[in-house]
Amino acid sequence: MNRQKASQLITTYVEGWKIDNPAQIIDTLAADCIVVESHGPTYRGLEVAARWIESWLGSGNTVDRWDITSFCFDEIEQVAVFE
Repeated sequence: MNRQKASQLITTYVEGWKIDNPAQIIDTLAADCIVVESHGPTYRGLEVAARWIESWLGSGNTVDRWDITSFCFDEIEQVAVFE
């Protein structure tokens, strides 16, 4: 993966939250993903993250706005992080 592909995946991930599309969100994650919420909760692995995503959205929660304010990608480690 390169920086452009990582950025595209993150944009797709965020847009999935904005349009309430759990399948779109989950499709952007790797089997060994780690998702960390801004206030600390951490979800390790695709199955755990998928359960959280589906539960959160299924409870009627919505994302009304989400601006990506920073993005970092390490091509050697194949790790992307963003705020």
